Amino acid sequence: NPLTYIPFVKDAYSLFQGYKVERTDMALIKDVVEAIDDFYNVLDPEAYEGMSRKEIAQHIYDNSVPLLTSICDMFGLPVGNVLRDAEAIIINDNVPMSQTSSKAIGYAFEEGVLNTLPKIVQKVIGTDSKQDKLYDAIVDGDTAYVDRMKSGYKDEKAYEAAVRKALRDNDSRIREAAEARISGDIAEYARIVKEIKAEGFFSQDTIVASVNAEIGAINKGESSASKNSATENKESSIHTMDDYFASIVGGDQATAYVVKEDIIKTDVANGKDRDEAEDNFNSKFASHVREQYEDGYISDYDAEKMLVNYGGKSEQDAVSKVQYWSFKQEYPDYDDLSEEAVDKYYNDVEPHGISIHVYYDYSKQRSKCKGTDKNGDGKTDSGSVKKEALQVINSLPITKAQKDALYYINGWSSRTIYEAPWR
Repeated sequence: NPLTYIPFVKDAYSLFQGYKVERTDMALIKDVVEAIDDFYNVLDPEAYEGMSRKEIAQHIYDNSVPLLTSICDMFGLPVGNVLRDAEAIIINDNVPMSQTSSKAIGYAFEEGVLNTLPKIVQKVIGTDSKQDKLYDAIVDGDTAYVDRMKSGYKDEKAYEAAVRKALRDNDSRIREAAEARISGDIAEYARIVKEIKAEGFFSQDTIVASVNAEIGAINKGESSASKNSATENKESSIHTMDDYFASIVGGDQATAYVVKEDIIKTDVANGKDRDEAEDNFNSKFASHVREQYEDGYISDYDAEKMLVNYGGKSEQDAVSKVQYWSFKQEYPDYDDLSEEAVDKYYNDVEPHGISIHVYYDYSKQRSKCKGTDKNGDGKTDSGSVKKEALQVINSLPITKAQKDALYYINGWSSRTIYEAPWR
C-alpha cells in the first residue's frame, strides 16, 4: 500500500485501520477518526425507535456534532459555542419546531466561523449584510429569525429603519417607484407601491418611507427624514401633496382626483370626519401652493386659480391669501402682521394714500391700547380703549382726511367724530 510509505499519512491510515497512535501531533487526526466511527450510529434507522423528539435530537447531536467539531478544530475554528446554542434551540420542548429557524442556526454558524478569520480574509470572502439577511427572513416567512434579529436593535424605531433599508437594498421596484415619482408618473408609482403591499411582507408605511428615502438619495443624497414617515398606530397615504400638485400641473385631472381621495380617506381612517379631513387637505394644499409661489415656480394668477379650483377657496379668499404671501415677500420685516390686517390695509387703508410703514406703526401702537379701570371693578372703563386709539391716530404723520379714514375704518360712528383730538 503506497500510503504506508508517506510520513504522517501512514499514521492516519493506521488510525482508520483501528490501530492506536499515541503521538501528540496526531491527536486531532485521532479525534476525527473516532468521530467518523461514531457518526455511523446516526445512519442506523433502528436506533430511533421509541425515542422522543428530545432523545432523537440528543442522539444526533452526540454522534454527528463531534465530527464537525473535530474537523473544525483542525483548522482552529471554535464552533463549539455556536453548536451548543443550536442544540439548546432544537431540544427545547417548549419551542415548537415550526418556530425553530434553521436559517438562524446557519447564519449563527456562518458568523461564528467568519469572526475567527483575519479581517482581510473576511472582506475578500464577503457575506450577506445584516439587512440582506433580514429581508430574506421576512420574505421567507422565517418569523423565528426575524424575531431574533429584531431583538438586536435598541428599539422599534431602529428596527423599522433597518426594515426600510433592507427593502430598498433588495427590491429594485423601490428604485423604479422613486424614479416614477420624480418623473411625475404618479399612476406608475402608485401601481408599484400597491403591488409590493399586495405581497403581504411589508406595510404601506414601510414601502412609502422606503421610496421617499430613495427619492432623497437620488436627488440630494440620503434624506434625513421623510414627509410620509410612518406614525405609530396611524395609516399613511401612498400619495403626497407633491403628487397632487404634479398631477394638476400636468393636466391629469383623473390622477389628481385619485390622489386627493386617497389622502382624504387616509385621514378619515385615522379618525377624522370627512369635512375635517377635507379642510385638513385644503390647508396642506394651500401651504404647498405657497411654497411653489414663494419659490417663483407659479405666478399670482396661477396660485389664485389653484386655490379656487383645487383648494376649496372662494375667489375672494384666494386673492387675499396670495396678496398676503406677496406682502410677506415684499415686507419681510413686517412678518407679525396677520393676514386679516394685510387684507384690511389693501382694501380699506391703502386707497386713502396711507403708506404701509405708517399703517404698520399704527397697528403696533393700536394693539397696545388696553383702556383703563379707574373704578377698580376689574372692568375696562367704557370708551377708554377708543380714547387711547384716537390718540394713536392723532400722533401719525398723516393728513386730517387720512385720520378721518382710519377713524371710520375702526367702525366708529360719524356722530361722535367730533371727539377726535384732530377735530
